[in-house]
Amino acid sequence: MMQSSASKKLAQQAVPRLILQLSLPAILGMLVSSLYNLSDTFFAARLGPSQTAAVGVVMPIMTLIQAVGMTFGMGAGSQISYLLGQQDGKKAERAGALGLVLAAGFGLFLTAGGLCFLTPLLRLLGATETILPFARQYAWPLLAAAPLQTAGFVLNNTLRSEGNAVRAMAGVVLGSLLNVALNPLFMFAFGWGMVGAAAATVCGQTLSCLFLFWQYQRKNSTLGFHFDALAWDPALLWQMAKVGFPTFLRQGSTMLATILLNRACMPFGDGAIAVVSIVSRILWFLVSVLIGFGQGLQPAAGYSFGAGDVKRTLKAYRWALGYALGFSIAAAALCFFFAPQLLQWFFSPEGAQRDMGLLCMRSQLLLLPTQAFVIVSNMLMQSTGRALFASLLAVSRQGLFFVPLIFLLPGLWGLRGILLAPAAADALTFLFAVILTFLVVRRYRRMAGQKQKKP
Repeated sequence: MMQSSASKKLAQQAVPRLILQLSLPAILGMLVSSLYNLSDTFFAARLGPSQTAAVGVVMPIMTLIQAVGMTFGMGAGSQISYLLGQQDGKKAERAGALGLVLAAGFGLFLTAGGLCFLTPLLRLLGATETILPFARQYAWPLLAAAPLQTAGFVLNNTLRSEGNAVRAMAGVVLGSLLNVALNPLFMFAFGWGMVGAAAATVCGQTLSCLFLFWQYQRKNSTLGFHFDALAWDPALLWQMAKVGFPTFLRQGSTMLATILLNRACMPFGDGAIAVVSIVSRILWFLVSVLIGFGQGLQPAAGYSFGAGDVKRTLKAYRWALGYALGFSIAAAALCFFFAPQLLQWFFSPEGAQRDMGLLCMRSQLLLLPTQAFVIVSNMLMQSTGRALFASLLAVSRQGLFFVPLIFLLPGLWGLRGILLAPAAADALTFLFAVILTFLVVRRYRRMAGQKQKKP
């Protein structure tokens, strides 16, 4: 197989420049993608606190849809990068085709199950009687479009995994911009309210999916996408599952944490749920940049590791981590001082609500650099096949640490304990990540040293 220009870039380009070139489109795509939830929250806040809280209650459903899409997308994408590094283009195409079909199939399952049990599901997620009607309006269009959403995540990851980060980013940007434009039109001009917010999101994600699929039809990619590539390959599926499973654990534990946080806030009213929902959207906007650096590392590390160049893999990790830490420190400092102004974009907090929002937001901003380390290190493990460590780290923040903390801290400090639980989980996750990363990097350094000693 002849190397494409994208593959040559992964193999030969200077690492600092390569990480930036791969990360910046991913970051832009993640930032614009985060506008889906941020814009929905912004416009829902104009309708009232119950509508704002409804966005937060439905968030676990959106996270589950994303978990399915990202699981198959990361699994297929990592294998594509690795197989291209080994010059096995035919098998790389098979990985992409399998990932897309499986993601769409599981998305259809989510649609059927979610719509059949929508009301009890929303109650489980933390909807109060005043939130439930708005949550139903917001949730059903999102569930109906789940297969398109899961397929879009796979197409985005497969394009990015072969080095076409700009085209992958363009698909996300187009969909997000359409969503932002349609939100006020559907919600206010047409008078659709929360149904309009969800419909705008669905329209944006549909456009994104179609654009990304079109790139394969126009052959604007290293790989060709055709159903002839589909073939039952248990070994390949196992490799995809090993790499994708940490993503599912991470997203699944995030979903669980959101549910527990919403339910913990229920005794304090719709306003408390609205506040934590708004803070999580603002912080997610910053975390999206860190994930973008991790996504930029994935094809570089996966390709180099597949080609046997462990030294280049570690160099890519160091540069991605450096970029992510630099951004997180600067962004955390800036947002810490302007936290009141940021919150007022969504509502005008007064008294207890103002204190709630500031405590929750600033405590997590102080630990934002630790998230940079965790995210980039987890991507190193995931893209180089360290499935066990990647899975443990992926589930640690929201599962191993946040779940017990959200039960323990409110008993000690009440509402303040609820608001501090995310930051406490960040601190414990960082310590855990340091241990796992040390073990992985030490092993890779030994591998690189052994290769240099060979004649």
